[in-house]
Amino acid sequence: MSKSSSYKVIIPPNSLSEKVTWNQADNIELIEKRAAKWMRVAQDEAQTHLIEDVRQFDQIVREIAGIKPIPSDQLLKVLRFANDIRTQAAVFQFDELTTIASAVCEFVDRSPKTAAVRVDALLAFSEAMKAVVAHADGGGTGRTDKELADAAVKMLKIVTRP
Repeated sequence: MSKSSSYKVIIPPNSLSEKVTWNQADNIELIEKRAAKWMRVAQDEAQTHLIEDVRQFDQIVREIAGIKPIPSDQLLKVLRFANDIRTQAAVFQFDELTTIASAVCEFVDRSPKTAAVRVDALLAFSEAMKAVVAHADGGGTGRTDKELADAAVKMLKIVTRP
């Protein structure tokens, strides 16, 4: 193959220092704008994943709603989904969703016998998560989402009371 001016050989960065360096001509303002853009993209992707995970969580809870007591393998599935939602929500500072998912985790982890028979509580947690995640784009009122999260914590205390 002959070398012509119509193409250019591109050698991708192969070391960490090459990958993280930037053009020295870029100013801080440009770098900050670029970083903010990618953070918005990451947050949008996180919202999309959270919405899907909450939808799947709701589907799992509804599938097991007719089973009493709920088998431990199904409760473990609920716990894993809630933990994934809690972790993602915490990373992107969706505080109310973090609070509700944490309540689910605590409910299933610390009171598995109660969780196995209180499908109504799992359904209520799921409905609260769906309502809060519907506002993940900022369309809801923070007060309403906070009230839902607080209600989930109160419900947890009530249903796990000895």
